[in-house]
Amino acid sequence: MEDLDRRLIQKLVHYKKQNTSISFRLKSNYKLQIVGYVKKINRFALFGRPSVIINTMLIFLDEIDEHTVMPEDMKSQIIGSDGRRTSISLKKRIFVLERDNYTCRKCGRKASEGRLEVDHIIPVSKGGTDELNNLQTLCFECNRGKGGEEL
Repeated sequence: MEDLDRRLIQKLVHYKKQNTSISFRLKSNYKLQIVGYVKKINRFALFGRPSVIINTMLIFLDEIDEHTVMPEDMKSQIIGSDGRRTSISLKKRIFVLERDNYTCRKCGRKASEGRLEVDHIIPVSKGGTDELNNLQTLCFECNRGKGGEEL
C-alpha cells in the first residue's frame, strides 16, 4: 500500500471514529463534491483497489483528492465557491508580516533579502486553519522546503 493511501486511510478512520461528516472532491471530476459519513473502509483491495463507503456510495481511494478531505463544517471556512482553497486576506497577511517583523521565522531572512510569504504552521491539508496563531512568516526558500510538514 502506498504512503498516500495510508495517509488517506488514517484520515478516514479518524473521521469515522469521530462520526464526523466529511467533504471531498474526486480527481476525475473536481466540480463534484461528495459529502457524507464514512460507513466502511476497505483497506484490502476490492476489485484490486482499496475503497471506502461514504453513506451508500463505494468510492475507490485512488479517486479521492486527499487534500480536499476535511470535516464538512470546516469546508466553508477555507473553500471558495469554485472549489479552491480561499486565500488568506491581505489584511491578515500584513498583520502576520508586521507581527513577525518582516522576518522569516525559520532562517531569519529579512524582506530586503528575499521574498517573504505567510504560511500555515499546521497545513490546511492536515486540518490547519487561517487563525492568526496558525500563521507565520517564511521566506520563499524555507516555505518551499517545508512542503506539508509542520515546523
